[in-house]
Amino acid sequence: MEESCSSTITLKGYTHAISNYRPVSLVSCVSKVLERVVHKHMYNYILDNELLYKYQSGFLTCHSTIFQLVELYDNVCQNLESRKHTCLVFCDISKAFYGIWNSGLLHKFKSFGFNGIFHSCLGSYLNNRKQVLLLNNTVANEGFLNVGVPQGSVLGPLLFLLYIYDIADDLESLARLFADNTSLSYSSTSTIDIETKINHDL
Repeated sequence: MEESCSSTITLKGYTHAISNYRPVSLVSCVSKVLERVVHKHMYNYILDNELLYKYQSGFLTCHSTIFQLVELYDNVCQNLESRKHTCLVFCDISKAFYGIWNSGLLHKFKSFGFNGIFHSCLGSYLNNRKQVLLLNNTVANEGFLNVGVPQGSVLGPLLFLLYIYDIADDLESLARLFADNTSLSYSSTSTIDIETKINHDL
């Protein structure tokens, strides 16, 4: 989330604020090749079994923000013709990739059918990753990361999509996703009804 240093000035983009930095994974070439092999098979399995939320467009082939904007615009126009009000709320998950609860992600893997040795390999890939900080040619002590998917990796985006696939469950408005960005939309002739539904979902 954006941190404020006064009522009018924020720290976002400030180079001396630690909260504006995030770890990037430096992955070896061999690991990247292996990740691409795993990604290909996981991606095909996920698409064949329709495991992703149907209104997710992030990190998927043949999808883009244009696709969602056109669909959203068309939806609003149809509601206007029907004399309905439409409310849109746009949300963004702050620092989404490295806030993922790995134990929860591994639990979801089982519900997708990723069991046995493959499940163990994914657990090994996610857990006990090391990080170091290099500042002015000085290297800090190693630390362990047991949350989040590796930034800059091949598998990271796909694992993130699997983690949030159920984010729209039990929502009364329509949620459209583009990676970690979510738009909620609800239309009705009653503004009170819209307010109730949107507040419920938020």
